[in-house]
Amino acid sequence: MTIKNFLLANKNSFDKKDLEIFLEKVLECDKNFLFLNEDFFLSHKKIVKLYKFLKKRKEWFSVASIIWEKFFYWRKFFVNKNVLIPREETEDLIKFILDKKLDIKNNNLSNNFSKNILDIWTWSWIIPITLKLELKNKNINFFASDISNKALKVAKKNAKNFWVKIKFFKSDLLKKLPSKLKNKEIFLITANLPYVEENFKTATTAKKLWILKEPDLALYSWEDWLNHYKKLLEELKYIKFKYLIMEMWSCQTDKIADLYSSIWNTEIYYDLGWNKRWVFVENVVKQK
Repeated sequence: MTIKNFLLANKNSFDKKDLEIFLEKVLECDKNFLFLNEDFFLSHKKIVKLYKFLKKRKEWFSVASIIWEKFFYWRKFFVNKNVLIPREETEDLIKFILDKKLDIKNNNLSNNFSKNILDIWTWSWIIPITLKLELKNKNINFFASDISNKALKVAKKNAKNFWVKIKFFKSDLLKKLPSKLKNKEIFLITANLPYVEENFKTATTAKKLWILKEPDLALYSWEDWLNHYKKLLEELKYIKFKYLIMEMWSCQTDKIADLYSSIWNTEIYYDLGWNKRWVFVENVVKQK
């Protein structure tokens, strides 16, 4: 079977982009090779591996969870079954942080004192690693936490792959901050918390969604999807921070913004698809 034959045989059952990604992974090549070598013969071993990929895809696994890698902000990250697969929408969060609101590059971060950035519920470390590589500022200290030991192993692997230094620690939200952060201001906290109610797992519409293949710890927030946000709100009252950005479903932003606006200045921001995506909090106590 040639590359062309494989694509033709499966074009009606699978997205062409997915088929090409599987071919690139198995052949260890890029898309240009596929385009220029349509008559390249696939070995029996490679065909068997390709059809194992397709079987998993039929079972609603995401492409990233099948090949154990995901591109995010033009970089290839390692992922596996123990982490939340990075979403394309989160790339807009990076752009927002860099360009739109915080102006980190010019916000005293070039001075001779350090600033702290913390990512909680980090999973594969895509946000702190990407920010560190994009900012290129040695005066910023990066921290990342997660509740899962298995997820932290993936985070370590990604940090090693990109040669970045980030202090990671195991914690449920802000419970176990390292000594370097205690009693010091955190310039920015980013958070992508679990925001799915547990009964969603049994919903008919959800049974075939690929997110059900991801860790429950990353997705589900007990009976009430607001639980983690309420808990974080209480813990933040005892933390010195300047900015907080939280990502969630568009239908949830209003409720969370209303919750946090009872204490601090709060705004809702949209992703590039014009969907409500983030709640941005500035630690300015509202006048009563």
